[in-house]
Amino acid sequence: MRVRTLTALLAALLLVVAACTDEEGEEGAAEEGAEEELDELSEEDLAERQPEMPEPEDLEDGTAALVNDREIASSTVDERFEAVLESPEVAEMPEEETEGLADNLRAQILTQMVLEEVIADGAEELGAEPSEDDVEEAKAAAAEQAGGEEALEEQLAAQGLTTDDERDEVFLLQARVDRITEVLSEDLDEDEVSDEQAEELGMDPGQLALQEWLMSQTMEADVRVDGEYGVWSPEAGQVVPASA
Repeated sequence: MRVRTLTALLAALLLVVAACTDEEGEEGAAEEGAEEELDELSEEDLAERQPEMPEPEDLEDGTAALVNDREIASSTVDERFEAVLESPEVAEMPEEETEGLADNLRAQILTQMVLEEVIADGAEELGAEPSEDDVEEAKAAAAEQAGGEEALEEQLAAQGLTTDDERDEVFLLQARVDRITEVLSEDLDEDEVSDEQAEELGMDPGQLALQEWLMSQTMEADVRVDGEYGVWSPEAGQVVPASA
């Protein structure tokens, strides 16, 4: 998978997780008549198909989430949130709109941070931790695609990533995803993931394998989220905001 900028990469990761929430996967979603079937279901049937949400948790003060016992600090989430609010795209929005988006935005930021931790653990298990050269290559490719280092910095700042350490984590994440995809591709069973199946989804077999792998990681990870931000849904692979 080609290296991409933060916005594209994390958006893709979130879409990958969302695409796996149905046990039948993308094939079931593509079947003819799927929409008609949903229309015919009663509200009770639809409710039964929804995954049961966990109860909100009350973590220690200053802790937004725990991922396999590693802490994500509330201050880090809040700093990214404030930085996003200051980005031109959001700063120009009417105040009433930003207030309405606050819970969803904070939940999305925390989801991204949880996924970063989940991917880090998965890369270690697979023996797919990237080298320093891999990370530097990811950084150079991201800058080239963004139109230069200055443009890349602006994109990262718009995502609430303003420090060198935070930006380095972005390139490490990109390199990890690339290495994970390479390792999964090496072990692919041609009968398990066909080129035709992947092509129908606009992916290559390695990306399809990544999709399935990431969903399994989010299901197996021990994730706890403070109720101030919402609850963690393993099936959806995301933080569901408190207001939802």
